[in-house]
Amino acid sequence: MSVLIAPSASDPTVFLADWFELKALSSDDRNSSREDFVCAIQIAGTVEDITGYVEEDEIDEESLLVELEESTGEKIEAVADAVFEEMGDRYDSCGNLYNSYPFSLHQNFIQIISEPEESVYFFLLLLSFFGRHAGPKGTDGARLFELLAMEAATAYFGGAGASVQNYHFGWPRPSTPTNFRNAINDMCGRIGEGKGCRIDRPTSGDMKDAKLDLAVWLPFSDEREGKLIAFGQGTTAKKWADKLTELQPEPFCSMWLLDNPAVCPVRLFFVPHRIERDQWLYAARLGGIVFDRCRLTSHSRTVSDELLEKCADW
Repeated sequence: MSVLIAPSASDPTVFLADWFELKALSSDDRNSSREDFVCAIQIAGTVEDITGYVEEDEIDEESLLVELEESTGEKIEAVADAVFEEMGDRYDSCGNLYNSYPFSLHQNFIQIISEPEESVYFFLLLLSFFGRHAGPKGTDGARLFELLAMEAATAYFGGAGASVQNYHFGWPRPSTPTNFRNAINDMCGRIGEGKGCRIDRPTSGDMKDAKLDLAVWLPFSDEREGKLIAFGQGTTAKKWADKLTELQPEPFCSMWLLDNPAVCPVRLFFVPHRIERDQWLYAARLGGIVFDRCRLTSHSRTVSDELLEKCADW
């Protein structure tokens, strides 16, 4: 694992919570304490980022030092409180069942309770923090993320028991046609809508996935048009907000399909990151139904053993 650099007190709460969780993962005793966090902030020398100042003519030097120490301590504790509150919210957001959130939460520390190799959450945490290329040679973190997102979306729609179908469209496509036009034709045939790829689009030969990573749909027994269809895009990039509007289902269908589906597909947007609460509405308004790390974890309880093993290898 890469070196875990001490965080700054002014870092976003979600980043500080990620650091706290990774500290537990890298510790021999598999836990991370409030004291560990406070010491890291102090050692990093970033306390001034959250500390105000006192006018020199208002207080003598000795009193000033005492005042600053007390103020600094209070503000660091406030940051630590916010981090513990965030981790409590993660516990709830992951579904709160079957150890989906792989930590037990205590007053002043967290403890790992799930084997990291068996945890979807840990895969997403590491992917978010260290990036798609951090895994060993021969593994593809981004593709694994797309497959995981597809399984989570399938579960959200009702799962295999509800006859939910899915299609991995993101490039590269080892299990579906590599040619863009052939992949469109194949996907439309399986969905039963769209009638295939338009042949009057000269750029189709150079196209890879046109920002579409996956499709999920819930068919009816009558196999007629007019069903719930979702198009999804995922990104592991730290600047995920730049990707929110890249996939637009209606323009995609109008551009590439011979006939638009009877009901326009809804948008899904996937990230391995934890999205700050104050950014959530913005993300949902621009990206559609958002799956962050916790939502993905909550809907990955039926992920295949094969995919879980590949994520563990990464």
